[in-house]
Amino acid sequence: MTTQKAFQGSDSLKQALLERLQAHQAAGHLIEELGVWDGTQGSPSGCTVQGDIELYQTQVGISKALVWLYDWLFMTGDPTDRDDFVLDWLRSIEPGSDLHPVETSFVLWLLTDDEYGAGAFGAGAEIDTLLQTLAELHKRLAAGETPPEQQWRDFRENAVAATDRAEDDRNRALCSLIEVLAWPAGSSFTALTDGLDAWIWAHDIQFTQSEGWNEECDKRLEAIEQAAEEQSKIGDNTYDNGVYDKRYAQMLADAPDLSRIISLREQYLKQLAQAIRRQLLDLLSQAAV
Repeated sequence: MTTQKAFQGSDSLKQALLERLQAHQAAGHLIEELGVWDGTQGSPSGCTVQGDIELYQTQVGISKALVWLYDWLFMTGDPTDRDDFVLDWLRSIEPGSDLHPVETSFVLWLLTDDEYGAGAFGAGAEIDTLLQTLAELHKRLAAGETPPEQQWRDFRENAVAATDRAEDDRNRALCSLIEVLAWPAGSSFTALTDGLDAWIWAHDIQFTQSEGWNEECDKRLEAIEQAAEEQSKIGDNTYDNGVYDKRYAQMLADAPDLSRIISLREQYLKQLAQAIRRQLLDLLSQAAV
């Protein structure tokens, strides 16, 4: 495999791309899309190179899956800090560094990190074993080995069977994570976004349940949402969003047990987003030159 150097080893290319991205950001040209450039505006990757994902991959020296993840994190991020993130992404990369290992390293963080790793959920013997086996496969990739395709295929079959047996949403989310990441790095440019989506879903369920959320809470919240819709309706399928938001907030305030968990959930999801970005920036900055 040929190693592609970040920014083709050029400090001047990095600076030019960073300045271009800053200019597009200041002009309001960044949009919430994936891998898009329309000649004037685009996703962060598109605005950086004024082109498609393949051009970004060539000029920045990063895998398609990470480019897709970069744009996805901008789309799903908190507006208060995502603008800094899109610039810090480029700033963190050293020209000439080898970014190929970053994808596998990030997968391993999702699976094995002491604080956030999926392996710490305690999801039962079958799922815990699958998570451990998946981590071992990616550790072999990180060490330069190539696990046989049949081994990956057999593992995926076991993961699908576990999904069919999963008894709750948290475990189904973990099984989804396992299935999506049960491929070698570079197999799919959507693997990281799909895997991260399942990882966040599992964390979300684990956290809210630990705070006391249950099926009855789901029903009560659904009733609040339906009542807010009815009170804000201005046509058959049209709603006044301002009225909806006001009514929803008023009714939720009358259910302090629900509003407490919802507020804590929002804080926790923001904490997760910050941890994800911090880890990615660390991995990019630590890549060997």
